[in-house]
Amino acid sequence: MRGMGQPGRWAAIAALALAVAGTAVIINRFSGHTLPVVPQGEVTGLTTREILDRVVTLESGQAPDSQLRVGHAAPDFTAPDVQGRLVRLAHFRGKQAVLLNFWATWCVPCRLEMPTMEQAYREHKGRGLEILAVSIDVGHLPVVAASVAQFMEELKLTFPALLDPEMEVARRYRVFGIPVSFLIDREGIIRAREAGFRDWTSPESRRLIEQVLR
Repeated sequence: MRGMGQPGRWAAIAALALAVAGTAVIINRFSGHTLPVVPQGEVTGLTTREILDRVVTLESGQAPDSQLRVGHAAPDFTAPDVQGRLVRLAHFRGKQAVLLNFWATWCVPCRLEMPTMEQAYREHKGRGLEILAVSIDVGHLPVVAASVAQFMEELKLTFPALLDPEMEVARRYRVFGIPVSFLIDREGIIRAREAGFRDWTSPESRRLIEQVLR
């Protein structure tokens, strides 16, 4: 942990303590709460060291804050979907607006939020809205892909689910707690950042979506 700042050291200590018990955490800097990354009994073959490395890396190597402000370009990334096909954010630039959501299969608020995302997707995809739901479930890629695919089928979700088991995309977007969403317009500019559960069928959410579809 040498060279880490004080927040990073505390994150690593907390992660190590919980990882020994079979649970890893993300430290949510915005609220101070901890969130499980790998629920107890579902470490999916990862060692405690590997789990701890996932958490520690969230404390370093993130994109500068200036790259994530509303009104700035969204950081580009490429991630696989559950079928192994690579999806790149830049592909949508100039064509579609994107609701970029970070989530996990074990996340209760995510489970509650996603049906509202599906409804918004069905209402607006014909007008150019794409949803990219980036799972931060950790584990070996085939295991994670199967788990995410099962989750999507169970909830009858039709928008693309992407996999980020190494949390590389999460680091670029400075994700410390989930769910968190970014609304990105057709030109690739971040127009809103929403932390925590959101009903994407509410009047306020509809207004935000309309803004990026203009």
